[in-house]
Amino acid sequence: MVALPPLVVDAYPTTYRRAPGPWAAPSIAAGERIFARECVVCHGPRAGDLAIDWMARHTAGDLFWWVSRGLPGARMPGFADRLAEESRWDVVDFIRASAAAGALGRLGPEVEPSGGRVLAPDFSVAVGPGVVQSLRDYRGRRVVLLVLFSLPESRPRIDQIARAYASLVAMGAEVIAVPLRPSPDILRRLGASPPVFFPVATDGASEIVSTYELFRPAAARVPHLEFLIDRRGFDSGRLTCSARSSGSTRNRSRPSGRRSTSISLRLWKVVLLADLALALGLGLGYLWWGREAARLGQDLAAERGRPVVGQWTARGVVRAVLPEMQVIVLTHEEIAGVMPAMTMGFPVASPRVYEGIEAGDEVRFTLKGSAAGAVITAIEKIR
Repeated sequence: MVALPPLVVDAYPTTYRRAPGPWAAPSIAAGERIFARECVVCHGPRAGDLAIDWMARHTAGDLFWWVSRGLPGARMPGFADRLAEESRWDVVDFIRASAAAGALGRLGPEVEPSGGRVLAPDFSVAVGPGVVQSLRDYRGRRVVLLVLFSLPESRPRIDQIARAYASLVAMGAEVIAVPLRPSPDILRRLGASPPVFFPVATDGASEIVSTYELFRPAAARVPHLEFLIDRRGFDSGRLTCSARSSGSTRNRSRPSGRRSTSISLRLWKVVLLADLALALGLGLGYLWWGREAARLGQDLAAERGRPVVGQWTARGVVRAVLPEMQVIVLTHEEIAGVMPAMTMGFPVASPRVYEGIEAGDEVRFTLKGSAAGAVITAIEKIR
């Protein structure tokens, strides 16, 4: 006799409902707090294997019904009379995140060639003056290296990324840093050398940390954690560093040979973009950029010969000045009707336009041309 799986399963009025809000860190963090207060006595602090089992066989709508009405045949009570609907969906999101952590399995520094299996929870971070960007805004446009760091343990790694940042942006990547131990003075503590031009989360950092720490390897309490998020928005690589391997301010200037070798061996795979930018930039990278510069020059010449389609003024922060390409990389606010807030490179009408402009300057700039081929014709420091 062959046992067959059931052809009919229980369904509830909410079985096929989806969460009304986005898959995001604030919801997951709120759900974790509620779970710790209401559910941890029976289910344990992180839901763990229970969450994996539930999500493998049931929908998020099923979980919402159980959280609201209780679980048939078990002692689990319903919380509809104690928690608002939004709070019950927060609990569901936390359970989904706990299951996703298990789905990450042995994800490590080697990038998943077929893409990740877990969608990275969304969050927002300020990327410029008055500009707030969501993680999902980068989908389809950029690879994101999410860096959860501690000071002073992460100092060598932060310095390494800061030096490579302009090259990373030019190659289609973005870096977002989040302090594992948020503090009001975190930007001051990062210091000015090397300058840190990538976004550093301050508001909402605790929610981002509590969410993404769910995805750390089991039993790995580490001061530094990185995720490589692909263009589809999925986690495709994960790196953890212990306090010993991350280094400290005290031993930064004179690391031992053994420790330096260990750091290099453990980090090289997950920082593929940075290493390519640094090691091959003078060779294949600049060859590619040379061709790109020629193309931009042709586009600029063609643009000058066309009627002006539009002119727009916006604010932003300079991330890099690339004189060999006559390009400025800016993190800018939304340009209404043209493009959302983002970090990208713009061709410049003349080298004189960016005289005196440096990376880190807050600027007001003017674009002229078509939306697809706009050229910076003027740029000035705001302060």
